[in-house]
Amino acid sequence: MKVYQMAEESALRANKTALVLDELTFDSLRLVQDAGRLGDALRQHVNPAPPHAGTVFIYGASVSFQLLCFLAAQKHGFVPVILHPSMPESRIGPFMRDSHACALLTEQPLSEGRGIALDCPDGSFYLYGIPPDGTRTAGISAPGTRRIQEDGIFGVLTSGSTGFPKILLRTCCSWADFFAEQNAVFQIDRSSVVYFHGSLSFTGNLNMCLAVLSAGGSLISTTGLYVRGALRFMEKHHANGIYLVPSKLQPLAKAAGENPDIRCVVAGSQRMDEALVLGLRRVFPSAEILLYYGASELNYVSCISAEDLLARPGSVGRPFRGVSVTAEDGAIRVDTPFGAEGLAMPFQTGDAGHFDRDGYLYFDGRLDETLNMGGVKVSLPYVREEINRLAEVEDCAVIPLPLRSGKVAAAAFIVLKDAYKDTSADGIRAKLCQRLMPAEIPQKITFRDSLPRNESGKIDRAALLGEL
Repeated sequence: MKVYQMAEESALRANKTALVLDELTFDSLRLVQDAGRLGDALRQHVNPAPPHAGTVFIYGASVSFQLLCFLAAQKHGFVPVILHPSMPESRIGPFMRDSHACALLTEQPLSEGRGIALDCPDGSFYLYGIPPDGTRTAGISAPGTRRIQEDGIFGVLTSGSTGFPKILLRTCCSWADFFAEQNAVFQIDRSSVVYFHGSLSFTGNLNMCLAVLSAGGSLISTTGLYVRGALRFMEKHHANGIYLVPSKLQPLAKAAGENPDIRCVVAGSQRMDEALVLGLRRVFPSAEILLYYGASELNYVSCISAEDLLARPGSVGRPFRGVSVTAEDGAIRVDTPFGAEGLAMPFQTGDAGHFDRDGYLYFDGRLDETLNMGGVKVSLPYVREEINRLAEVEDCAVIPLPLRSGKVAAAAFIVLKDAYKDTSADGIRAKLCQRLMPAEIPQKITFRDSLPRNESGKIDRAALLGEL
């Protein structure tokens, strides 16, 4: 079954608010109808038409635009892929050719080339094609299109090694067949009003949005994430759930007042420390706070409650039902029926981890985040946690730093609290001498006003390394 069909069936069962983005509201029937009309226009202009459809890239910052285009492409069997809004326009053409994409839907006209304007209720979207010579023109004739063997295929992005993201193909069933399990754990049902923030190019956001819509719930979001405005927005629209990465939950956990209507806060992709958990408990006193571990290639792997997290710092909980996890030799491997297409199981995630005697999985960082420093094994996640414990530190990233000698050292990037802006690198090192072994103290310490993050909220290591 296609995602579009799921959304259509849910809308026909009960027409209610599906998405609120700032002041723009879509009820479920309008969302499906607008997507259907856009999908019909897409099929009219894009050749070859299904069942020999290819990949359609979606490029724009608005969540409503991304969701409409995703459903529109799905309706007629195209393979939608939502690009990161931060991707420079100059890289889209080469990425399309490398990925054999047949069309590009944009929210705004590109600076080069002419697109076909597709009229929509809230304005025009623009359709571009990349012919074999790579020149942007309107009218679609693309190389490398292929027959779609199964309905409901779409693409999600993960980090690549060529300067471009990597596209993972998924079937609708690889997510939808797990919705009942994850929705039960995350307390999502027809009464849900879930606040989220950020692009649907982040796999976690897209998955959560589709899961909520499939359950007949409602989604609300804001373009910006300003604490007071976001909390007022949640109250105005009667939110009872929140889905955010921990770095976005941090400012909410420091807010004044409380919201007792939130019944569940779901976070993932990053660690949660004790201060964040306690802050969320104060602001959302009625909420169950859950941290999950997962991967774009897989799905949700494990989950832990706030209570267990406080008792087992560093744990990411127990595996979800139907998911098998091992951590032999310190490497996390997952066997799941809900993975991306063509993925060999068990899949090695590239993460380091271990289990305790009670069956709780611990995330020990990426496998490349354990360095051998003169015979001493140095865990960069552990170093980062110790730096974050310092009173002077607001936020921190610790990453491997390749040296000209061929060896690797640790580099720390630190955001200081306002009251400690005069703190020096030597002052930080002096404090760390009381917490870490000499080999664990970062060789390079750099202060920043903020840390760069990608669409999923993770630290952008390439951007930091580019500064050194």
